[in-house]
Amino acid sequence: PFGQWASRSGVVFIRRNIRELPVYRLTLRSYIAELVRSRGNLAWSIEGGRTRTGKLRPPTFGILKYLVDGLDEATRTGDPAVHGPGHVDALDIQVIGVSIVYDQLHEVSLMTKEARGAGKRPENLRWLVHLARQQQRRLGRAYLDFGEPIPLRQRLAELRADPATADHVVERIALDVAHRINRATPVTATAVVSLALLGADRALTLDEMLATVRPLARYLSRQGWAVAGALDLTDRTTIRRTLQEMVSSHLIDVFDEGTEPVWQIARNRDLVAAFYRNTMIHTLVHRAITEMALQAVVEDASVDVFTEAMRLRELLKYEFYFPSRARFGDEVLTELRLIGADAPDQHWACGSDRAKELLARSDLQVAHLVLRPYLDAYLVVADRLAAEPADPEPVDQERLLTECLGVGEQWLLQHRIAGGESVSLELFRTALRVADSRGLLAGGTDPA
Repeated sequence: PFGQWASRSGVVFIRRNIRELPVYRLTLRSYIAELVRSRGNLAWSIEGGRTRTGKLRPPTFGILKYLVDGLDEATRTGDPAVHGPGHVDALDIQVIGVSIVYDQLHEVSLMTKEARGAGKRPENLRWLVHLARQQQRRLGRAYLDFGEPIPLRQRLAELRADPATADHVVERIALDVAHRINRATPVTATAVVSLALLGADRALTLDEMLATVRPLARYLSRQGWAVAGALDLTDRTTIRRTLQEMVSSHLIDVFDEGTEPVWQIARNRDLVAAFYRNTMIHTLVHRAITEMALQAVVEDASVDVFTEAMRLRELLKYEFYFPSRARFGDEVLTELRLIGADAPDQHWACGSDRAKELLARSDLQVAHLVLRPYLDAYLVVADRLAAEPADPEPVDQERLLTECLGVGEQWLLQHRIAGGESVSLELFRTALRVADSRGLLAGGTDPA
């Protein structure tokens, strides 16, 4: 019923699958090129859909590619009717990443059910009425922030001048946008509390919660990450109020019949809490990988810290947006220095005792809070792949995903994995992408 109203208000409806519609694609490309020539504004979701995990989804390239094509075409033709004679160079596009993050959302429970294998609920009139009724109950605030603009012409020129990126300019620009969206995304108090409770595996008192949150708040401040609403995460009142709001929405439970109240994640709400935690996980991933690399040195003195960090980067490349390998090495170097290492450059090495000392002296350890859910999910998929019989046919991925859900639930009951957030189709699918990139899903491959 809103179709005509929306289309007259500037909404551009695009079919979901246009791969087999060349005329449709040409028309859409021409329309976007006209928007470029007329200096129109265009807003779209670079993720192509809603995230099911709280993290930014991989960017889609379609609209961005049409923008690049439109800018190239307008620059090449120099249409004086649009630009005026001699003013082609004035035409440019500013690509601005927009971050929208919420304290809590009514829709998260439905999205996390889909991550456990439930079907997507049809977005019909009944769904719309239900959604409208939900909005009567407030769940906090929404935070809108803007990333640093990317002058598209300048960035295209830089990428095309580099032989390593000349053939992948659209993909690189999309990743630039994603990086800037992450950088503009503030840390919410809900995310911090979810992080602490998910990592604890038990109920926490307010003092125990603050013991986890305060070192984290100091780290975020040193790294320049913004906190939503400019809240003081080290303040007891702030954390207590956040806990009360999360209890009201049934995300966590409180037990207050003992000597003091204790809070824990509510039953079957692990994935919901993980959704909120994941809205800030990009702020901690480099720190977590650095801790894991140091731990690898503790266990084997022959391991090089930076080589191990790069190995983890490669393993997790489909989960997180990492900078170039050189910049990533610089990030690890920065984290080592924050931990207390006297590392002058990326050739720095240490022995097992020194690595153990650095980890023991650190007032903040986040690897188990940040990376364990992903590595546990990868372990489930690796186990099921290793159990696959040798077969010339490719692995049936849908069957394997169903099997992973069952085995993941079993391992959760057996405490072989740490939390229910690891039993997720989203994480299992990413693990399959990693396996596919290593040739483990092709027919005739020994999964072991």
